[in-house]
Amino acid sequence: MKNHAVRARAILPLAAEGPARGLDALAAPLERVEDGVILARDGVIMEVTTYKAFQRRPNLASSTKLTDLGPVTLAPGLVNGHSHLELSHLKDKTLLGRGFVPWVRSLVRETRKDHQEEDRAEALAKAVKDLNAYGTAHVGDISSRIPALVAAAMHESNLGLTLFLELFGYEPLNPSALLCQAEERESCALAGHALYSTSAEAMVMAKRWSDAARKPFSIHLAEHPDEEEFLRTGQGPLGDFLRERILPPGWKAPGRRPVREAQRLGLLGPGTLAVHCVHCDAKDRALLAQSGSAVCLCPRSNAAIAVGEAPAAALAQSGVLLGLGTDSLASNSDLNIWEEVRFLLQKNILPPNALLRMATSNGAHALGRFGQAGTLASGARFCYSVLPDDLKEFFP
Repeated sequence: MKNHAVRARAILPLAAEGPARGLDALAAPLERVEDGVILARDGVIMEVTTYKAFQRRPNLASSTKLTDLGPVTLAPGLVNGHSHLELSHLKDKTLLGRGFVPWVRSLVRETRKDHQEEDRAEALAKAVKDLNAYGTAHVGDISSRIPALVAAAMHESNLGLTLFLELFGYEPLNPSALLCQAEERESCALAGHALYSTSAEAMVMAKRWSDAARKPFSIHLAEHPDEEEFLRTGQGPLGDFLRERILPPGWKAPGRRPVREAQRLGLLGPGTLAVHCVHCDAKDRALLAQSGSAVCLCPRSNAAIAVGEAPAAALAQSGVLLGLGTDSLASNSDLNIWEEVRFLLQKNILPPNALLRMATSNGAHALGRFGQAGTLASGARFCYSVLPDDLKEFFP
């Protein structure tokens, strides 16, 4: 098959990137190829070089279809570490700005309505199309309702997918059914919803299976203050909500903060992707870092629901592997990781180089997909994103 290449004014390949843990590693200078060319064959990158070097090889140049993208800067394809594509039809239909419990009550009300299958499918298709348009290479998606439809839509779009099949509730589970799905699809992994909504037994089972299968394990962790209060005391508005719908009789609070309880259960460690981590004190951050867990931050979703702001800089300084996610369209305006980067840049929380790594290479490492996403290195999947014009000034 004929070679294919793209030319750009500049390329940020992140080619030799290991997991960037610690603020210094996150903020380190980026390799930059001026007037560069990405050369690929059969969807795999052969090399990244300069246009002059490419021209000096006439045989290669004559056998390559070259697309000149003009005065743009290219980066690796984006990695959206956390989304809920199955909720795409709930855009603009939930209660935002009032905290977690009012939001989740509105979410439950909407999910119980008789939404037309055509509306769900249309919303899902649009969300996947938008992900492609943003320059997304890979998505870590949570699904408990329509995993097959999500997988089909993603594979049809040629987007990389880690599909987390989510365990929820305290009823007796049939884990073999979920595990069978996970084994059938290379893209599937397991997730527990949260420490307050999924039984400890199911969480432990899922983490142990994930470790044995060398797959990532995801959990919503320390997202909102109601979660912390409920796990410590069993009280508060979250407890009232859970007793209406989920908690079994006689359930007792573990009496620990979320991160401490996750560590006690053995849920932290390499391969664990803890999502949100908004309410983490210094000890929590140290436990996350020492365990080798990764954290996916969803800053715009946290702001929309009004659950607080994750200590991103402190997590980075602690040595936690940080990535970025959008969460769902039920708690965000879009699924564009560049918007998460803009949001954090405007707050001056982390330096630009750190945010680019979090949006690409770190996210890929957190999902165990570096090479399939997160880099423009030789041998990697040929998938790039275009740095938005308004962000070019941050990567001179």
